[in-house]
Amino acid sequence: MSEALSYVSSLPLDEDPEVFGLHSNANIAFELKTVSYFVDTVLTMQPRASGGKAVKTPEELVTDLAIQMGKDLPKNLDLSKAHSLTFAESEPGVENSLGVFVRQEI
Repeated sequence: MSEALSYVSSLPLDEDPEVFGLHSNANIAFELKTVSYFVDTVLTMQPRASGGKAVKTPEELVTDLAIQMGKDLPKNLDLSKAHSLTFAESEPGVENSLGVFVRQEI
């Protein structure tokens, strides 16, 4: 049992692109695209024209947006309110697949 848990803990968090029949550079291309999209989104939020003292700096706009996004996030789920079978253990120390899936989605 402990050997199985040790083995699972040693597995990588991300799958190798080759598992899906992709070249190993596919992961690099994906990460570059994701970062580029994020940077472009932040840049589009910056004001295009300069104004008086009432205009916020780009940093203030991004900070305000990040604070607002944090406020809009839902509260943490209370796992103790879940159905009793959701996080049940099939064996001591081994959570059932539904519980594992729900924790990953959370």
